[in-house]
Amino acid sequence: MLDAESSPRPPGVLKVKADSGKNDRMGYRFTKRESVRGGVRRMARELLDTATRDLGGESERNLATAIHETRRTFKKIRAILRLVQPELGKEVYSSDNAFIRDASRQLSGLRDAEVLVATMDRLIEVYPNELDGPAVGVVRGALRRRLQASLEGMKDQDLLPTMTELIDEAGRRVARWPLRHGGWRALRPGLGRVYRLGSRAHASVLDKPTDAGFHEWRKQAKYLYYDVRVLGRIRPKKMKPLAAQLDELTEALGDANDLSVLQTLLTEQGEEWLDQAQLEGLLNLIKARRCDLLDTARELGSRIYREKPNRFVKRLGADWKAWRRR
Repeated sequence: MLDAESSPRPPGVLKVKADSGKNDRMGYRFTKRESVRGGVRRMARELLDTATRDLGGESERNLATAIHETRRTFKKIRAILRLVQPELGKEVYSSDNAFIRDASRQLSGLRDAEVLVATMDRLIEVYPNELDGPAVGVVRGALRRRLQASLEGMKDQDLLPTMTELIDEAGRRVARWPLRHGGWRALRPGLGRVYRLGSRAHASVLDKPTDAGFHEWRKQAKYLYYDVRVLGRIRPKKMKPLAAQLDELTEALGDANDLSVLQTLLTEQGEEWLDQAQLEGLLNLIKARRCDLLDTARELGSRIYREKPNRFVKRLGADWKAWRRR
């Protein structure tokens, strides 16, 4: 048996949770009386302002939380970019998407170390009886030391001033976005593309399941999730359940991906911490849990992507126009 160490989380360790949207400011939605151009720019500016506040004046204890929230903010902005991608044109979209992506990647080292700790904790919650021997404490201790080293490394890099400069530059780019059209015409092509790419990624993993395929599907589903939230006011009784399904889907795919990363680490280094029988037992539990999560994801995907992209966009377009007339 493997043992779940019961000591509390050290300072700086963030318990990663699904992005339910409960902490969103009211602004991460289109409002009825603003133009699409105005709404897109307003939401992007407010998200960047939030990132600045999250990173400004943070104590060491809360640095991990600030970085986690900033990475989430960047994902939301990239989802908005995809929603209006055809409006921006290939050059502006490619440049600004790459800029925000690269800024977010500068914060990824801490997130990766942090997620391994949280992934191990979730595995213990799922298999409390199987994970009740002394070895799990050894694994969790090793993962926590990796996290602490990553946190110290990020402090040494003094990334926060650099991130503030990057956020300021992102704000200047948002102000220059060439949004040509208004109304649903500005949103229809981008939303259709996001849904279509997610649907294709779903079909791809049903035909040929691979780690890369599931990772790509999660990215596309996450973009759709954020875009559905942006459009949430047009018909809340339908949009809210769809957002909840997408949240559950991306959480399942994200947890499966995190387990895959943990599995790789244990395969490469686990013999330093566990004997062969203990290591094989832990790896088998990881594989079993991952299979359960991917089965859940496939089932959710079949519900979410049951419509053709044109039908999905047409239905939401009718809801948008009815909402704007009310």
